[in-house]
This record gives sequence, structure tokens and C-alpha cells, in this order.
Amino acid sequence: METAYWVAWIVLYAFGIGLIALCVYPLRRRFYLAFFLGAMGVFWMLVPIPFNEVYLAPLFVTLIFQVFLDPEANYALSATAATIGSFTILAATLLLYGFNLGYRHMSEFVHRRIRTVRKYQTSSGRDAEENVIENDACDAQEAAIAIETTNERT
Repeated sequence: METAYWVAWIVLYAFGIGLIALCVYPLRRRFYLAFFLGAMGVFWMLVPIPFNEVYLAPLFVTLIFQVFLDPEANYALSATAATIGSFTILAATLLLYGFNLGYRHMSEFVHRRIRTVRKYQTSSGRDAEENVIENDACDAQEAAIAIETTNERT
């Protein structure tokens, strides 16, 4: 009996991880959804909860059995574990998403500011160069006019 119990857990873990991988793999481009579904799958399928005070069973099996099949069962432990675990996974996923979203917005803001500063510095440099060129051109024109006026006078 003891060997069958451990073999059942090993088979459950092997198939559970395979099933979770099959559910998460198509969602690999949507990281947060894949993370949420994978974490929920691991939690509901692979977390052992005491069942009949002798053996351990997966959370979903224990909760389904105690709620629907055994009207006299006390399912407070299973329901509490399921609720706390599910809300913890949801909160962790939302926190990760929020931090990533904030990081993206901050980095985009910083890059925008850097581009603006570089553009201003570049345009200021160009303006200065254009002003120097214009001033040189004006100086050359004034010099040419001065030479012409001196030639006309003589």
C-alpha cells in the first residue's frame, strides 16, 4: 500500500508537470498569463493537503471530494489553503506585471528625456555653427563692400 501511494504521487507529479507545460507552452509570448496559469496549475495539482488524516492528496482532489462527495467532511483547511494560495498567486502576478509596466514607463520616459537633451544639444551646436557661418558670410560681404567702396573712392 505504501509503495502504491508513492508511485501514485510520482505519476501525478510527472503528468501534472507535463500537463502544465502543455498549457503554458502555447502562451509563451504572453508571459504573465503563462506565469499565472502555470503557478495556479502547480498550486492546485501538486500541493499536497491532508486527506482523511492519514494520507496526502492534491489540493483539487481533496477539495472536490470534501465539498461535493462527502457532505459530513470539514473542508475548512482545503478551502482556506485554496483561497489563500490562489489570491497569493494572483497578487504576485499582478505585482510582477505592475513592476514591469512601471519599469517600462520609467525607461521610456528617461530615454525620451535623453533624446530631447541630445536633440537640443545637437540643434544648439548646429545653430551655433550656422551663426558662425552666417557671421563669417556677413563679415565677408561687409569686407567686400568696404573694398568696393574704397576702390570707388580712389
